[in-house]
Amino acid sequence: MKVSSKNSGFGIIGIVILIILIGLLGLIGWKVWEAQQKNTTSQMPINPNKDYFVIQEWGVQLKPVAGLTGLKALKRESTIPNTEEMMLITGEMQKLNAACSGEAEGSRPLGAIFRTQEQLAQPGNNQMLKQIGNYYYYYYAPASSCSPDASAEAIQAGTLAKLKSSLDSLTASD
Repeated sequence: MKVSSKNSGFGIIGIVILIILIGLLGLIGWKVWEAQQKNTTSQMPINPNKDYFVIQEWGVQLKPVAGLTGLKALKRESTIPNTEEMMLITGEMQKLNAACSGEAEGSRPLGAIFRTQEQLAQPGNNQMLKQIGNYYYYYYAPASSCSPDASAEAIQAGTLAKLKSSLDSLTASD
């Protein structure tokens, strides 16, 4: 009797070569994917205004101190000739009452920032913040409390203190 030595199908060497090829393809695919992820991450734009309150209309920003959240600037007609004004308010202040929200005529519960192209000779009660570009920026503090209510006064006083601490950080925005 004759025994046939002809094998059919893959031998052990063929299986090993196939496993190595699959492993190499997987490794190459993983490296390509990893390189693509690094490329995508490095191309993400960095927000230069992160953590800043930006007054876009004027191209300026300030960095609010801790606890000063929900800050808004609302354009108002300025009472000072040749100036532009932004009243400052927070969401918390807007919830108190009409005078504290800035809705009442002439109310500026957290004051206002205004700017002019000419330096004021007599700024009065206004604090000059700085010159940025062609503009001089001033802060107009509120004259009185926005409410006789003690809790509203406390909120206003605390928010004003935080705002005044933040005003020194006024700079041109990126």
